Amino acid sequence: MPKDAIRDLFDSVTPNASIVLQTEREIKNMLNRKNEKRFIPIRAAAIAIAACLVLTGTALAALNASGILARLFPNGNVSEKAKENIVVNAAQAKNNGITLNMDEYLIDQNTMHLGWTVSSSRDKDVFYTTAYELVYTNPADQILAENSIGGHYGSHSSIDIGNDMMVHLSKAAPAYSSFTDYGYNGSLTSAIQAKVIVRAYETDYEIAEIVQVMDLYEPDSDIVKKLEKEKKVAIDALHRSTIAGYSAFIEARDKHLRDGMDIDEASERALVESGVFREVAYVEAAVTIEPGQAPVARYSLAEPMNFELPGKTVILKTLTLDSASTIIEYDVLTSSDASGILKDGLYYILFDQDGNPLTADYGIGMEGGETEPAPDGRRTWNIVHSGNPIPEDVTAITFVPKGTLERMEMESSNNYFLRIKESTDANACFTVNLTE
Repeated sequence: MPKDAIRDLFDSVTPNASIVLQTEREIKNMLNRKNEKRFIPIRAAAIAIAACLVLTGTALAALNASGILARLFPNGNVSEKAKENIVVNAAQAKNNGITLNMDEYLIDQNTMHLGWTVSSSRDKDVFYTTAYELVYTNPADQILAENSIGGHYGSHSSIDIGNDMMVHLSKAAPAYSSFTDYGYNGSLTSAIQAKVIVRAYETDYEIAEIVQVMDLYEPDSDIVKKLEKEKKVAIDALHRSTIAGYSAFIEARDKHLRDGMDIDEASERALVESGVFREVAYVEAAVTIEPGQAPVARYSLAEPMNFELPGKTVILKTLTLDSASTIIEYDVLTSSDASGILKDGLYYILFDQDGNPLTADYGIGMEGGETEPAPDGRRTWNIVHSGNPIPEDVTAITFVPKGTLERMEMESSNNYFLRIKESTDANACFTVNLTE
C-alpha cells in the first residue's frame, strides 16, 4: 500500500483546519522517524486516528470510550459471541494516588480491542499522558502486525492517546476511559502482551478553558502565546489538553531530538523541562491476550471471487464477518484514466438484502491506493474496508459503486447512499450471499 493511502469514513462533518495542520505535522514526524523497537508504539496508532479525523470530522465527544461492546454495537444488538468472549477487569495498578484499570479486552480472528480507565484520588488536579505497547510472542505475528499498521484494517485509538495529548483529572472529574482497536491482515498465532503506560503530572499553572484542543498545537497562534505568557494550561470540554505549541516545550523537546532521542521520550521529558509540569506518578499495567480465545468468524470468504462489471473487474479477496469486526478487501481493475479512489468513486458502499445501507451505521471505513498494474496492463486499485460487526440477520451484501454523484449540503450519509443506489445501474453492482 503506498504512503499516500487514503481513508474515507463517510462522515458529513467538515474537519477543522487546525486538525489538518496538526495531522500533517504528525504524519511527517512519523515518516521521518526511525523506530527499532520490537513493539508497536501507541503514537503510530494515534496518528492513524488523527488522519481519520482529518477526513471524517468525527465528533470529538464520541472518542471517550464508553465500553467495547457499546462502541462495536452502537445499536445495542450485541452478538452472543462478543458477550461470551469479552474479558473484564483483567488487571489493575496503582501508584501515588493514580489508578490504572484494564477494564476489558476482546479479540476475534482479525482484531484486538482494549479499554482502560485512569482515575485519581490525589488532592490536586493532575494531567496525564498515555502510551501502550503490544508485544508479540511469535515473530511471525510481529511481522503481521507491522504489515497491518496504519489503519488498513481498522487500527485506531481514542484521541487522548499520543500526539503529546494529556487528560485532565480533578475532584469533579476524577476518571477517564480510553481505548485502542487494532486490526490485522490475518489471524494471530500466539499471545499478545498488551501494556498500558500512564505518566501523571501536576502543575502550578492556572487552568483555563478552550473550545478546541487542537488549537493548542499552533506555536505562533495568539491563543497559545497568551496562555504560555500568562502561565495557564487550557483544557477542552472533554478534559483534554496539550502544551505542544508552547515555546518552552518545543525548545526542550527539539534539543533532545537533535541529540537523537526518540520523539516520544523527548516529548515526555519536555513536559517537565519546560517548567510547566512536574511528574508525580508512573503507572503501568499489562494483560496477556490469547488468540485462542477468539471464536470462529460467522462468515469468511473461502476463496477470491471475480466479478466482471461494465468497464472494470472486481476481485473480492477477503470478506470476513466476525464477532468484533468486519474486514473486506478487493482489487478494482480498470482501463479508465482514474486519478484517485475518492475523486473517481472507485470504491463500493454496502447494502443488506433489503436495500438498507450498512456503511455508515456500522462504521465501515475505506482505505486504499493504486498498486502494480494487472497482467493485461489495466490499472489496479487495492481497497480495504474495515469496521464494526455486521448483524447476523444480514444474509447478503450488495456492493454498489460510489461513482461521482455529489452529496447535497447537510445530506445524511444514509440518504446520500440511497440516492447513489437508486441512480446506479444494477449491472454495475454485485452481491455476495452469506448463506451459501
